[in-house]
Amino acid sequence: MKETLPPDALPGLQAMLPKGWSYTIASKSGRMGHPHGLEEPLFRADFVSTSGTFLRVLPGGKSATVQPSLRLHFHRREERPRIFDVIEREKVFSWEIPILFGETKDYVIVTSPEWVNHGVSTTEARTLYEPLEKALREYIRSRS
Repeated sequence: MKETLPPDALPGLQAMLPKGWSYTIASKSGRMGHPHGLEEPLFRADFVSTSGTFLRVLPGGKSATVQPSLRLHFHRREERPRIFDVIEREKVFSWEIPILFGETKDYVIVTSPEWVNHGVSTTEARTLYEPLEKALREYIRSRS
């Protein structure tokens, strides 16, 4: 049975985000996706920045201008042992592998390399993403 998303699942988060960053919450069952080996999360948060862009090379060699972004999946804390087992087992795959982003007293937070800046890890893309990562790490520490 799918749990109901708390009305304010991430209290105070928007105030801690760097300028230009915002997020949306998705919690519709069957529509959230998941990294290889994991089931859908309780909810996911999609972050995007309007403060800069970078180029992403697409299949076929074309490129597109994209905004910095991040997707995080929030699983119930009680699922921690199973999630850690999956993360360890899935390291052998090369696409949408689950990686631990952090943990709070309520959630185990998972992402995937493909969900950080659309899988782009250039210096420019990382520089635009780093303020968000720093803010999220601080937020997670405040909720642990």
